[in-house]
Amino acid sequence: MLLSKGSVFRLQADGRKRVYQVEIGAVLWKFPAALQDQRGDLEKRGCISSLGERGPWIAERLIGMHEFSNEMDTDGKASMVEAAVRNTTVQTGGEVDKDLHQQILQGTRVWTSDGADLDVGLAFAGGRHFSSLVCHAWDESHGAGRLLANAMKHDAEIEAVDRLLVTVKGFSDLQHL
Repeated sequence: MLLSKGSVFRLQADGRKRVYQVEIGAVLWKFPAALQDQRGDLEKRGCISSLGERGPWIAERLIGMHEFSNEMDTDGKASMVEAAVRNTTVQTGGEVDKDLHQQILQGTRVWTSDGADLDVGLAFAGGRHFSSLVCHAWDESHGAGRLLANAMKHDAEIEAVDRLLVTVKGFSDLQHL
């Protein structure tokens, strides 16, 4: 329901090991009357956020989380994003809502990811399904963490935090700090 009321969409993806997660965000200029009673619950759960007393609203939803069956390359990631968008438009009877699917494809303006997935957004910009994609935003915090770790390579605390936060290893190493 929320996606069908969206006018502009954002896609975002990130991977961990061999699992790729895809999220969609939509701008709603008018809040759906049918969901007005659930608005407070949607806000508490982080599904929507209001940019003002009377909107607009940003709706966010995880639409896919899949393990890579093939290569983790740009084409594989782009295919997973496209499949997640298509699957999120499937109706109760199993058919794709073609109007909603086209609305999302044509209304997607922004691709966000970490630096590792920047090429996926660039692949879409070449006219691959998301023909209106005009903005690529990426979170360079992964790269910044790596830069800091390399700049201070032999600092025990930085190495321990890096192992814990980036590679999720070495929790026991933090005990001596």
